Amino acid sequence: YSYITEADLYLAIIRHGGPDDGLVIPTSWTSHKNVYSFVLFNGLVAEAILEAKCPHAWRWAIILFFYLNQFFVLSKTGLLIATLFVLGFYLWHFVKTLKKHKIRNWVIFGVVFGGLFLFLLIGLLSPRVLWLNRFLRNTWDYMVASISATLMDRVYVWSDVVRCIFSFPLTLMVVAGYGNWAHVFYAYLLGDPNGYYPMDSAWVADLARAGIFGVLFSAILDLYVLYLLIDAILHHSKIGVVSALYAVGLFLRSFVEAGDLANPDSFGMIYMALLVLPLLSERYARLHPAVEQEKAELLRQSKETPLPSQPFTSARFIPKFLAIFCPLFVLATFAFLVVGIL
Repeated sequence: YSYITEADLYLAIIRHGGPDDGLVIPTSWTSHKNVYSFVLFNGLVAEAILEAKCPHAWRWAIILFFYLNQFFVLSKTGLLIATLFVLGFYLWHFVKTLKKHKIRNWVIFGVVFGGLFLFLLIGLLSPRVLWLNRFLRNTWDYMVASISATLMDRVYVWSDVVRCIFSFPLTLMVVAGYGNWAHVFYAYLLGDPNGYYPMDSAWVADLARAGIFGVLFSAILDLYVLYLLIDAILHHSKIGVVSALYAVGLFLRSFVEAGDLANPDSFGMIYMALLVLPLLSERYARLHPAVEQEKAELLRQSKETPLPSQPFTSARFIPKFLAIFCPLFVLATFAFLVVGIL
């Protein structure tokens, strides 16, 4: 979708030989490059989890595709956590498969890191000799030039918000609530109730939404996930190390981006779907082998398992009908509002 709708942006970056302040960064269907970078990162992680559970060589092409797109989006946090994840995942896979594929692994390792060393050496001696050298040099200059400004902006915002929260004891306990916290602080600090005050830190956002209780809730959930990760690694789970690498990326991101993974929004759904639920599923299968064996037997049966027939009754039909169609009616209403019909 992004390649089709934003093809001119990609072509401009390629022709320029890297990003620049005067170029527009692709965001795909999202609202900001940091959000798009996070979407790409989660796609990379999802493919890595599948590779850990069911290895195929072609999955590495998809992982590399998601990773290389980070260089066009140029979210500093996204590129950092994606690089750390890919490097950690490759080294883990290298060690895990070394006994069975010793020659193959060392050959690939030598080609990858030897080529990288040669490429960096050429780039150090003559940064403009190759297009890829120019691209990475411009990328590096762009990141270095913007990192101090964006980090200091975040620090100023964090200090303003924390100062407001600690100004009154009741505010420290309950604060502004989940839905309107950003507008509340914008109105308080800048006098405009219609503005939006980005926090760019999940922990400061927790403090702004629900005070100390919000921070404690997120910390307790993170500690529980840490327990699941340790348990998975100790029991040699296929996804234990991959999930730990993903958790490290999320933890690093939580300090500089406001996506709160402990709340029931889109970020929370990602947190549950890619990290918590896979760990719980593996743990349940390990603790209940009889149930898993029964599921496997059902799947191996040649004939379809007969389902119990239930009579049609209004008591069963109406709740299901409302559960399916009520959200559709609400979405249709919003759609009409957007296009100006209502």
